[in-house]
Amino acid sequence: MPPECAVSDSWACMRICLRDRFDDSLIVDDAFAIDNVGKQDDFPQVKAHQVSGVGGSVTVTYAAFSTALLAALDIRLIKNNIVYGTPAENPNLYGRIVAHYGNTYGVKYPGIMIFNDRPTECIEVAPNSPIELSRDVVVVPAYSFLRVDVDLSDSLTNKLVVKGKVDFFATHRCTFRKDIPGENFLIRVNLKWLHPYELEYLVEKPSKCRKISSDQQPNSALTSGISRAPSLVHCFGVPLTEVFTVMIAHKSSSALKICGKMVIQDSRMRHVVFDRNELNPESLCAENKIIPIEGPPKCLSGSGIWGMALDFWDVQGRVSIKGDISWSYSHLAPPISWYGRRLCSVSRGVQGYAAVFYTIFSEAVQALVKASFISSADVSHRIYGDIVGRYSNDEYLTKYEKTYYQSILFKKSRGNTYDLKSGSILPLLKNTVAVPIAAYLIVEVNLCASQDGLPEEDVKGIATFNLGDLDPVTRGSPVKKIDGKNCHIELSVEWSKLG
Repeated sequence: MPPECAVSDSWACMRICLRDRFDDSLIVDDAFAIDNVGKQDDFPQVKAHQVSGVGGSVTVTYAAFSTALLAALDIRLIKNNIVYGTPAENPNLYGRIVAHYGNTYGVKYPGIMIFNDRPTECIEVAPNSPIELSRDVVVVPAYSFLRVDVDLSDSLTNKLVVKGKVDFFATHRCTFRKDIPGENFLIRVNLKWLHPYELEYLVEKPSKCRKISSDQQPNSALTSGISRAPSLVHCFGVPLTEVFTVMIAHKSSSALKICGKMVIQDSRMRHVVFDRNELNPESLCAENKIIPIEGPPKCLSGSGIWGMALDFWDVQGRVSIKGDISWSYSHLAPPISWYGRRLCSVSRGVQGYAAVFYTIFSEAVQALVKASFISSADVSHRIYGDIVGRYSNDEYLTKYEKTYYQSILFKKSRGNTYDLKSGSILPLLKNTVAVPIAAYLIVEVNLCASQDGLPEEDVKGIATFNLGDLDPVTRGSPVKKIDGKNCHIELSVEWSKLG
């Protein structure tokens, strides 16, 4: 399964409290907000922030990634050709171990120092034992790989022990082991890729660092998007997957013309949700990197084996991306529950990557959405704008969450309108939405309608559909109206289980 990536919460902060190790005097005790969080930055730049205190100042350099994984590291010293019964000499190690990002599409990031001891600060390391790192969990952008660069010497002999580097490509929940050989020793790097949601399940290792307690406990980004409301009604529900959006990140300064195909598939169906050729490409620019998803006629399953396959390329060859995303019941096994969480899978490509944003629900129903255009004038109207669907028990505090974690049901630009008469059905991009039984479905309409000789008319509003209002005969909810001045949109929802 390809990597799932964390989504930033509405805010994050960092607190720094430093004291002098000799006299315990306070140097710095302050906090600052990380200003990248929640922003739509596909390739974030490195930022610096200075924190000043009574005894000095600290400069923090950081980058906030919208799609990332965790790399949990365990680095050990292994003696080559150990003969049974002979004592193993313990070297006193000094030097550096640095983690670097590999493919960053032209953005330069500094190395992450995870071990840095001078000859006077060397540590004795017994063979087959782990080296104590300053940090053993590293954030890695999902479109990159991680390079571990080792340069260690022995202060007892003043000889080089091991020097070299190894690369790790992200594969979620997989553990990799790679060795860097030396003359008498080798360094064994064990790396396990984890989703940020799994951070709470990591075992905390003892540290020489003093912990600073805090009375303030902010909401964790790891709980963002988890369904918390009680079930609205006692009814049927099955595991379903809702694919919200597909975004293509690229470094091109000009608009892309994307061709290719995206297919979703489970045990019941195989449906093409995007299919464009060189004669009909999809134009993407810096302001709009989302490709339209059409259909499917039924919601994607959230049980058994299901997934997506994608193959995108730019007409001029500036971007090429190919990959697949697969889930099975075994991937959902404890200790962590993936149900109800905002997920994002990344497929790396040439000069860009594709990110698929979705949620798997443990108990959900299918909502079949229908939108009708009604006007007092029996003439053709030009319609453009968008209609999106979201859930009542999720938070949409940032532009990032609003952009990528809502289902796009209808979207037309001002220069590409639909001509509709009163009584016409709006041709929705997708009319099926997976809705958890613990939530209402919220449909937001943001349309403009115009006819010859008259100014544009806004048709905007929100309609909420509750599974508890289901009519047992029609299996639908009451029709809701979104009014404009001389026209309106009628929205209806028919509920059904998967099948």
